[in-house]
Amino acid sequence: MFKKGLILSAVILFCHASAYADVVNIGLNYPATGPYADMGKHQIRAAKLATEEINAAGGIAGKMIRLVTRDTKYDSYPSTSAASAYTNLHQYKDAVERAGTFDTKSVVSALEGHKFVSLKDEQMWRKFDHQCVQTVYALKCKPEKEVLKDRFGQDYFEILSTMSGKDAAMDKVRWLRIRKKAGMPSELEW
Repeated sequence: MFKKGLILSAVILFCHASAYADVVNIGLNYPATGPYADMGKHQIRAAKLATEEINAAGGIAGKMIRLVTRDTKYDSYPSTSAASAYTNLHQYKDAVERAGTFDTKSVVSALEGHKFVSLKDEQMWRKFDHQCVQTVYALKCKPEKEVLKDRFGQDYFEILSTMSGKDAAMDKVRWLRIRKKAGMPSELEW
């Protein structure tokens, strides 16, 4: 079983609003080459799909998205699934629209405490540490023969157990204790 304080969510998109013309540059680090290139294909495909959908609907506050990519090659593991790439881009778009600006602090404020439902159940961008708190799954790989029975040959996992994001993520008291011990301020710095 998982221990409390284990956070398995990560964000792959590092969003930067460009002040140039009518374009918003969105950065995506993904493995295009190296041992995880196959996973990277799914990440880039999902990010491109989200970009196309958002641009077709008028962009973000009237600005079109330009997806800027970087191949992580061997220097890191893929940071998350293609579903996260898709979700995060839509969450960024929604936050910019709620904030009414591309200003980073305003967009972060629009994300803080925001709840949403995407491909998983309800998730929430937590204010004090900016974690996307969500259900965590304990999985078991299925035998190859069972995986191949799937229409697409991609039904890899059996869900053994779930833990709510609230139970899986470190609470604020522990977070503050760790930051204090490390000599860090009690709030995230700008």
